[in-house]
Amino acid sequence: MTEPMPSRTESLISRTLVALFVLLILALVSPAFFDQVHVGDDLGNLHLPVRGAYQAALQAHQSVLWSPHLYGGMYLHGEGQAGMYHPLHWLLYRFLPLRWGFTLEFVLSYAVMFPGMYLMLRRLELPLAAALFGALVFTFSGFNLLHFMHMNAIAVVAHLPWLLFWIDVLLRSADRRQVALAQLLISLGTGSQLLLGHPQFVWLSVLAELAFVAWRLRSAVSAWRVALLCWAVVLGALLGSIQILPTIEALGESERSNPSAEFRSTYSLHIANLLQLVSPYGLRGGVVGGNVQEFAGARVGRLRGRHAGPLGKAQAITLDDRGRGIGGPVVHHNQLPVGERLVQDRFDRLGQVSLPVERRHNNRDRWRRHDRPDPQLALGGK
Repeated sequence: MTEPMPSRTESLISRTLVALFVLLILALVSPAFFDQVHVGDDLGNLHLPVRGAYQAALQAHQSVLWSPHLYGGMYLHGEGQAGMYHPLHWLLYRFLPLRWGFTLEFVLSYAVMFPGMYLMLRRLELPLAAALFGALVFTFSGFNLLHFMHMNAIAVVAHLPWLLFWIDVLLRSADRRQVALAQLLISLGTGSQLLLGHPQFVWLSVLAELAFVAWRLRSAVSAWRVALLCWAVVLGALLGSIQILPTIEALGESERSNPSAEFRSTYSLHIANLLQLVSPYGLRGGVVGGNVQEFAGARVGRLRGRHAGPLGKAQAITLDDRGRGIGGPVVHHNQLPVGERLVQDRFDRLGQVSLPVERRHNNRDRWRRHDRPDPQLALGGK
């Protein structure tokens, strides 16, 4: 069945939506053209220094599993935030300068979401303009933009529309080649999600996939297609096991493996906050509950423009062609001084290495760290 040609109005709307997507992507990538990178919140507090250590290890042909330059010794692979065994990350940080590798990793998640959701909505038989609008809203939704600092979590979310698309193909297609291709891509997509090192968001993705399967099951070619889907997901889990197992090991050495009742109740929400589901600004101050006021105030502040956010000049730090910090504002947080030192020194190993290990990113976690950095470890054992 051929689709009717879109009207002139629909074509204009569609082109406008695509143009808006391109402009927003260019806005996200723009700091790199001025030798800057995004450092707002955890981007500068955690992700940039960790990826600086990762890139330095790759370029020095050293192991990326452990870093002596963070906390006086850290099981970097088990921590998982860098997704060090993801093929894309290896390519970005092995062959590109730090600012470009970091920026592209940050931006690619949003660039991949848009076509994935567009294809998914088109498969659900939405009109062209409606599918583009839905893809744009999903890509730059409040959730995805306000979580910009959790770059590997957003990268997991970027896989979701593609996985739903291929799950629908697997359940409903009568073409055996398409079914086989769908199985392959579901396995690769699931493995890719796990290699990114954020299992919490993989779990959320699995829940969304289960809900989608329950919705589309009536129109499936056969109930056996669900078994094929489960097998594809199992194979994906095996692909991601190189990250899953170290994460489990690292979790066993963290206080989060046996959290207290106080820790588990942190940021618990009052039931009145359910009003946000229908009216995000219906509550004075944004939330109800004293223990979340400071946290929510910062988030609402970003949304309402009190802070520069992911696109603002105040959230970027300038790097030179060797990846060293040469200016820009200081983002005051526990780990950024470590990150600045990593970016500036680039592990030249020309003298003593001194890192402020007493200012830790998260005092609840014991990542096999020492109270003081070991000079021999810091100099690579020499």
